[in-house]
Order: sequence, then structure tokens, then C-alpha cells
Amino acid sequence: MMKSPRHDFMLQARFEQPPETLWEERVRSTVMTGLAVRDNQSSVVQVFARKDHRRWRYRTDVYVDGERIFFDMPWKKIQTFSGVTIRSPPRNMNQSELEIMFASGAGLRIEESRGLLNVVVALPHTFNESNWRSWEETKSEPFFWETTTQTPIFSRFDKCSTYYRTVGLLGTYNGDPYDDLTTPDCMEIRTNYPQSEPDARNIYYEFGRLDRNLHIPSLFQPEYKPIYDPLSFADDRYIPLFDPWHHSDYSSWSGLIFSREEVKVLCQGVPACEYDFMSSGRREDALDTLEYERKFELKKQKGEIR
Repeated sequence: MMKSPRHDFMLQARFEQPPETLWEERVRSTVMTGLAVRDNQSSVVQVFARKDHRRWRYRTDVYVDGERIFFDMPWKKIQTFSGVTIRSPPRNMNQSELEIMFASGAGLRIEESRGLLNVVVALPHTFNESNWRSWEETKSEPFFWETTTQTPIFSRFDKCSTYYRTVGLLGTYNGDPYDDLTTPDCMEIRTNYPQSEPDARNIYYEFGRLDRNLHIPSLFQPEYKPIYDPLSFADDRYIPLFDPWHHSDYSSWSGLIFSREEVKVLCQGVPACEYDFMSSGRREDALDTLEYERKFELKKQKGEIR
């Protein structure tokens, strides 16, 4: 999210545990199955991945300000609402691909695959981190809005209290990868990629969980409940799988489905692909992760050239 004199952007996501493995074990990881987004005073857009028994026609449910919309007709492929435009590719009739574009220039590309959402967020340069002292006030925009992050206990004059910046799980948009994992109280979590088990554990407890527990009004409307078990995304006792290669995390039953050599060959050294294969036991999930990561890197390279 970000809050500045020009932007009031909020993106919230829901995560839940995927189905059990083929050897009937619970998967100790989560996938994104729903999101809600708003920018300034725009309409609130909600997108949910449908469950398996409801995916025979549409792959997603899309709501704008509480009203369900569809993109299965040629004249419905581009729809404009208050401050936001939603587009679906012309040949996509099952709503598995969506593009959400806000008037501020912020945009999301959503792709559904096997009941989960893959989301790419694109932000214009105006979302870049900026010092509030150097902000030029305009007549049409209010000034001295509160910054998004909370004021730290030890200092009132660090970057979180004097800069307008994006915060949350997506990191800080300023071209510096070292402060992407910034907690709500402005503590920077340093790590390497791929992470070791202690690093992954530290990121989860010192960064990820803190963003989940923020007291922020929810953009999700309670009357729409595509997730049937609330404990699957709100269980405080949930402990994720930090290192799938660790011996204690490796089930003997999984050896009947795949081998570690197969994982290494299939994933081509991509840690996210290896994690999804080892945790879920499904080859197709790993291939989807590998494909999406390759596509993202290609789009990133094209954007940098332009």
C-alpha cells in the first residue's frame, strides 16, 4: 500500500493452503486465492479464484463495488468504472486473465491457474519513494497526509516517518533491494536469496506475520465468501514449511511420486519452483511457477529497455 498527497493505493490479498498432497498430507504453504484493490477514490475491485467444482465455465469471480461482472462477450472485454478500467484478452472467455488499470497509472495483471492467482503489479514513477520536504504542493491535492508506515518508537526522523513510500509484502519502490523487507515499525530485515532455513524463518516471523496482523480496514466484503474454511487463511497456529530440502521435512511417501533429481532437473535452479514441487508434490504446480517467473523476468527486461 501507499499513502501520499497523490496516491492512496491499497492492495489486499487472501492466502489459503492448497489441497492435500497425493500422499494425503497437508501442504505447509499458502497460495493466493483472492485479492481486493483500490486506488484513491476508485471503485473497489475484488477477484477470487474459483474452486475446482466451479471452474468448468469461469475461472474467477470478479466484483466491482459489490456487483459481479463478466467478460464473456466481445462488448464486455473492456469495462470502465469509477477510476479504474478492467480488461480481458479478446480470446479469453473463461476470465482466467485480467488486467486492472487505475487512473493514476497503477496496474495489475492477474492470471488464474489451477485455483490460484498469479499477480504482477506495475507502478508508475510517481509511486517512487520521495521525501515529504521536497514535495511540491498542488492546489488540487491535499498536503501533509499521514505517511503509510507507523512512527518508530526509537526515532521520529527516520525514512518511514519522513518519506512517502510503498510498504507491505511487495516491498519499497525505490530501486534499493536491501530495504524491501521493511516491517511496519521501520525495521529492515536483511536476507540472501535463496534463503536458508533460519533466514526463511526470520522473514516469516519478523516480516510476513506483522503485515498480516495490521489493523487496517478490510477491502473484502463479508457477503462474498469463496473460501469455505476461514481457518485455512487465519489460523494463528499455522507454521509454514521453511526448507523443503531438509530431511525432517521430506516424507518417505513423496519418494513414490517424485525424486529430488527430478525436482532439480525440472526447475532448472529456480528456488520458487523447487519449493512448490517439494511442498505440494505436484509437477504441474512447479511448471506453472517456473513459467510465470520466466514470463515476469522477460517483461521486466522489456520494461527496462523502454
